[in-house]
Amino acid sequence: MKTLNFASLKESTSNFWHISKPYHALIFFIAGFLFDILTLEEVDDMLTLVSQVLYLLVAVGFFLINAEGKTLTSILPSHPLITKLSVWEEDIFHFALGALLNAFTLYFFKSGSLINSLIFLFFMSALLLLNEFRPAFLKHDLIPAILIHTCLISFTVILAPTLLGHMGTIPFCIGIFVYLALIALWLKIRKEKITIRPQIIIAGSLAVFFLGMYVFRIFPPVPLSLKKIGVYHKVEKVQIDGQTRYLTFTSSPWWKFWSDQSQPFEARPSDQVHVFTRIFAPGGFADTVYLEWWWKGAKGWMRTDRIPLTITGGRRDGFRGYAYKSNYDIGEWKVLITTSDGLEIGRTFFDIKKVEADHNVNLITHQF
Repeated sequence: MKTLNFASLKESTSNFWHISKPYHALIFFIAGFLFDILTLEEVDDMLTLVSQVLYLLVAVGFFLINAEGKTLTSILPSHPLITKLSVWEEDIFHFALGALLNAFTLYFFKSGSLINSLIFLFFMSALLLLNEFRPAFLKHDLIPAILIHTCLISFTVILAPTLLGHMGTIPFCIGIFVYLALIALWLKIRKEKITIRPQIIIAGSLAVFFLGMYVFRIFPPVPLSLKKIGVYHKVEKVQIDGQTRYLTFTSSPWWKFWSDQSQPFEARPSDQVHVFTRIFAPGGFADTVYLEWWWKGAKGWMRTDRIPLTITGGRRDGFRGYAYKSNYDIGEWKVLITTSDGLEIGRTFFDIKKVEADHNVNLITHQF
């Protein structure tokens, strides 16, 4: 019977570690991504918030040490544990950075419409590729600096509306201001230890980029995120076993087995078009969102209604609400859910087709 040769296993592991050393940054970066995918909760989860603060402290700490040309062993008392950690400095930095960027990328991706979210996804992906391949014309520490700044500004613009409990220009600008204030404080304290100009350029460029995305209504409306949106023939709010439930009544062709919506919407003369939605908002959040009804006519898309919906946060599956429309034309429709300042949370498209009053519409009930 063969026995496990620990000496051989240790040697093989050591050889693999040595061979893979050029790829450690990428490996630990991906590890941080995967770790966050498995553990990431909603934006207001206390454990998630604490972990993000810790990741920020670790990533920023190692970045500042490196930016000033120092190492962990040069600033901390001599200790075997510190010596071992110093060997892993770069790997720990990339793990924390990967976890942070993954969290913020997921939040941005979940919060906005697909097109808006993809812009941030491409932006993050470009930074990650530059960090991995490091073109010769870029300074060695430039991309890590941009990544750190991106993490910090993402954290502040997400945290501000979460703590204030509402969306809007003021919470967004507060997030930008806090980020710039932190950078200014750091530069003032350590101005003799680092090169200030690149940090100012990075901070200013990111602030302008985020503000520009906000002004042009491309910025994802974090911390809000759309859990569900659909069009139905009828929506009822009922009490079942002491709990509030929403019943949706839908009809769709038998072959659309994956759909629980009325697609296309077969409208009899007396039918109303209902749009039901679930929107996640953090605990303590209270704000108004709008359901914008758009109809595609001969001259393109025209907005016909803008219906307010007051939402409150704290429900893991999202705040539930609906709106309906009695007067409508046949053709292509879309309903956009937007914040009070015009940021898009999500949308749905559907067709309305007129049918006779005696047309048999087989309605199926779903419960939310």
